[in-house]
Amino acid sequence: MNMMFGRWPFGRFIYNGRAGMISGAVINYPLQESGFAAKIYDQAGQKLAEYGDTIQNNILTEIEFELDENGCAALTLVFSKKPAIDILYNYRVDIHLFGDPDPWYSGYITRIPLPGTTEQQFTYEGYGFYKQLDNTLVDATYQNTEISAIVKTIMTSYVVPDTDIVYKSSKIVAVGYTVNGIAFEDATAKEALEQLAEYAGNYVVGVDERRELFFKPVSTAIAEDSRFWVGWDAHSFKPEETLDDVKNYLIVKGSVLQVDGTYVLYSNYDADSITDYGLRKAVLTLPSALTTADAQRWGDNQLDKLKTPPQAAEVENIKVKQRLIKAYGKARVTSWDGKHVYDLPITRVIYRVSAEDGISCGLSLGPASTQSLDEFIAKLVRDIKNAEAVQSLINKNLSS
Repeated sequence: MNMMFGRWPFGRFIYNGRAGMISGAVINYPLQESGFAAKIYDQAGQKLAEYGDTIQNNILTEIEFELDENGCAALTLVFSKKPAIDILYNYRVDIHLFGDPDPWYSGYITRIPLPGTTEQQFTYEGYGFYKQLDNTLVDATYQNTEISAIVKTIMTSYVVPDTDIVYKSSKIVAVGYTVNGIAFEDATAKEALEQLAEYAGNYVVGVDERRELFFKPVSTAIAEDSRFWVGWDAHSFKPEETLDDVKNYLIVKGSVLQVDGTYVLYSNYDADSITDYGLRKAVLTLPSALTTADAQRWGDNQLDKLKTPPQAAEVENIKVKQRLIKAYGKARVTSWDGKHVYDLPITRVIYRVSAEDGISCGLSLGPASTQSLDEFIAKLVRDIKNAEAVQSLINKNLSS
């Protein structure tokens, strides 16, 4: 067997390192035991500065970045004094850990400190490029079109011209379902793509650390870098289960008038869930659906997700061990005594980097049992906009 450990040739496999190729020769880039770097780029993509623990007189003291189901999420940079360059809105920030030449995170600056502050530190905040999908609108109708083809059309027609998100067709995975009719009326690109993921069923959409949009099936496999034993490589573990979000009888309203004179496109329930948890009804709005068949698929997917109590857990103080853990797939967590094993979806990963304390990581597992305030508000706004869109399309139908 041929193996390669670090730079020492024992074969063709690389242990714990990245490989590149120059003129046909394989060059290995082993990851370091520690180390972090933040690279700052202007809006034209020109690199302006680099901060990190290998830089002399480094002033970047803390980094926190999140990876969730939709790719790169929140970012915080803390400097001990004001950077020599002006870090402005929409400047790109790439985070590299353990000397990895590939970024572990890419986002852009959305909040900056102003002159005159009494704070001793200078804090900049940002977000991954998935957030840019909020800034472009989709106004289009698609009929008899496979879902991934719609995603690609939205990317080329709306997203790429208006954002810094990169289109890579191989990251948009075919669904195999053709919608009969779907309409977006001034929906944000994020709303449109998320609804298409819901139509697809167990699909997720997001933007990764390469700024490339992905549209792919949700993974149910155990992620190899996400196996933890509490007390060994994870020091805090809190699992729980909640009934709060369980719904087992769904009514879906749309914008198309049915033969019975109502706008109800779908109604269904799960008898086993009702027996186990009691009757828990909900009314959902789906303005994009133009046919009952499409609403049926969407409603069935929602019912399948909502009919059972979700298990959730928080895992803290994880030994990162030079592994990029993404919010994709499941984590397997074994309790400290080995008696309990949980296989739960990874919904959020938070990396914390400190010039003094090194690199640590925390995970949120399972459907979030408690939403952050911004997520809660975002859901309320989406529900309101869905209801408004339904009414707008109803009014159009009545007047036509």
